[in-house]
Amino acid sequence: MSVPFNFRHAGKLYRLAPDARLVCAIEDELGALPALAARFKTGAWRMTELLTMMQMFLQSCGQSADFYVLGDEILQSGLAAPLAAVRRFLAPFDDEGQNA
Repeated sequence: MSVPFNFRHAGKLYRLAPDARLVCAIEDELGALPALAARFKTGAWRMTELLTMMQMFLQSCGQSADFYVLGDEILQSGLAAPLAAVRRFLAPFDDEGQNA
């Protein structure tokens, strides 16, 4: 399943170790992870989904982040790094990847 991975935010390196608490929190907020993975894979994701996941990632790493401040930081610094982190997290939940 998900293995720990590194991601960057605001010039700082974080190590995310996905666990059941994080997975369930994301599903509670955003719905089933395979459907979320499909949206991110096809480009049909919403900015609120990206921000919510990044906020949860940071919280899981012990860092608090205001949703809108985080959104402003991401909009200013670019979407590439947050999208890479989210896609990395969602890769094991991609239905196509599971059946390959």
